[in-house]
Amino acid sequence: MTEKLVWSVLFLAIAVAAVTGVSYKKGLGFGWQDLKCRDFTPFVGKLAWWYDWRVSGKDQCTTDDSLEYVPMFWGLDHVPMITNIRGNKYLLGFNEPNFRVQANISPELAAEKWVQLQKNVPANVKMVSPAAAPCDTNDKNTCNMQFSTWFTRFFARCNQLGGCRIDYVATHHYTCNAYDLLGYLGAVYNQVKKPLWVTEFSCPWTRYDATPIKNFMRAAIPMLEKSSFIYRYAWFEHRLPSCQGSFLCPTISLIDTNGQLTELGRLYLSL
Repeated sequence: MTEKLVWSVLFLAIAVAAVTGVSYKKGLGFGWQDLKCRDFTPFVGKLAWWYDWRVSGKDQCTTDDSLEYVPMFWGLDHVPMITNIRGNKYLLGFNEPNFRVQANISPELAAEKWVQLQKNVPANVKMVSPAAAPCDTNDKNTCNMQFSTWFTRFFARCNQLGGCRIDYVATHHYTCNAYDLLGYLGAVYNQVKKPLWVTEFSCPWTRYDATPIKNFMRAAIPMLEKSSFIYRYAWFEHRLPSCQGSFLCPTISLIDTNGQLTELGRLYLSL
């Protein structure tokens, strides 16, 4: 995507947002394991887009047309399903391929598969890169390599293969410091030189107290909205039914078990 085209897309999105009153950037990850159709109701007309880490999650519920569904091919098993992509504007790539416990794909193999699958993606569908993310390289059970190394090797292999169709780059970051978040995203942008989708972000280690999450959200959302290199972002996630260890807990949820907005959910939509 050329710089001129990037700005054209951004200006068009801003124009649409001005008409609808909804930020074209703001989205949400809906965890499909705990997803109920009523969960969409509080977000209709207040979010631009959503995803659920799957290729065809939109078939699960009938959602309002104002909520744009963005499919994702999470791992290698999802690649054959890409032929079903029709009527979508964007397509998200492999989820955290540099993590052993996630998509777990080498950058070279990811590039080789990308070159194959992009042939089956309609030309009018924008492709968002695999979402490499920060990890602890000392933990060999979890982390294959750091995000920067993964992206370097991925794009190098893409160049060797004649080029991968990448319109945007995706990544994740978990922190309770808004400046740390924007600093990290700035480093990614400086490396890849493409507008970013932040497809997961949240405030971790907040099991009993939502105050740090609210403070983080109040600081981070305006920064993401104002940033010229952030194309879209999505909170993780709509509802977390139980703690994932002690890293993330239900305190980060935007709706409760009855499908009603939490205080944090109301804050997210108000910013």
